[in-house]
Amino acid sequence: MPMPDKSLNILIVDDQQRMRWTIKEMLRRIGYQNFLEADDGDSAIEKLRYQDVDMVLSDWRMPRLNGVEVLKFLRDDEQLRGMPFIMITGEMNEAVVAEAGEYEVDAYLLKPFTLSTLEEKINEALEKRRSLSPIDTHLDLGQAHMRAGNLDQALAEYQEALKINPKSPRTLLALGQVFEAQDEHKRALECYQGAVKIQPKFLRAHEALARLYQRLDRKDEAARHLRQATAISPKNVERHFQLAQALMANGQNDEAVKVLKSVMKVAREQSSEVARRVGEAMLAMGLNDEAEDAFRQALEVNPQDLHLFNRLGIAFRKQGKFREAVENYRRALSIAPDNEVLHFNLARAYLDAGDRKAALAGLHRSLKLKPDFEEARELMATLTAG
Repeated sequence: MPMPDKSLNILIVDDQQRMRWTIKEMLRRIGYQNFLEADDGDSAIEKLRYQDVDMVLSDWRMPRLNGVEVLKFLRDDEQLRGMPFIMITGEMNEAVVAEAGEYEVDAYLLKPFTLSTLEEKINEALEKRRSLSPIDTHLDLGQAHMRAGNLDQALAEYQEALKINPKSPRTLLALGQVFEAQDEHKRALECYQGAVKIQPKFLRAHEALARLYQRLDRKDEAARHLRQATAISPKNVERHFQLAQALMANGQNDEAVKVLKSVMKVAREQSSEVARRVGEAMLAMGLNDEAEDAFRQALEVNPQDLHLFNRLGIAFRKQGKFREAVENYRRALSIAPDNEVLHFNLARAYLDAGDRKAALAGLHRSLKLKPDFEEARELMATLTAG
């Protein structure tokens, strides 16, 4: 194996400054000198977009965007997708491995790690990206043809890969994608099903089956594969929502609620956006008390989000909790006292609570801030006419 290039620019991503410093010192001891740092996934993606980076060492568990989100961004970017990526984690359970494995992580580092382990994993990641197998070469060429819309050329490359190994799940998945793009749904299903039969925990094949079954309006089969994918990789938030939507479309609201409640546990580790989406889904099903819980949780993470206050107010009003709705909007107005929408919503909450005088005062304030606020003007006209 050739000696690694020690002039590489390495991006270190961790929300703990001390950990970033420790990794830098270890890298210096094995010969690397060029580093960039990011304290969360958002800033890591910004650096990947605009700065010269050759390799990423990222912590898995971080607030806002975690390490898997950074990895997903990398693999989805045409220019960056081949960059070596090492995931650093404090736990090496099946869920962590499955989630990172979905987006082709190159190596894992389990905390705490030694200098020799760090060097070994860097070399492993670099070698993996440097030494493509014949199958990988055909698959990469096929993907390039797929992105360019050259389906026949992509099919030819994937068929060559299949000749090398007829039981390659990745190749069967790729073939299925070509057939699906050509609207040959039966052949696509056969390929995806073959991939899952060979590798039952092949997440991307389960996702492909779910997507195609949804296109074919076979809701039971779509939900079944999304269940399997969610069980394999339970920390993928987007898949939980896809499963809940599939279950709701199939009339299985009770199970959809269970899925949405389970994703709230993931939300505690990630952002308020997850909890907000759960709240919206609960509102759509008329489960207003569950929606309230979700919006409350989202506000605990992001207490300045006015949109969340508005949605929580709707959940209160739909439950007949008018006093709680009033207090909610007052809290929001303490953050943004000149927000005409909040004053309007406060007025509606007062009206629901039977306090017409306070409702009129809120509408006056809303219209003073925005005289052309049509909804406020209409409600004011209704109240004054009465």
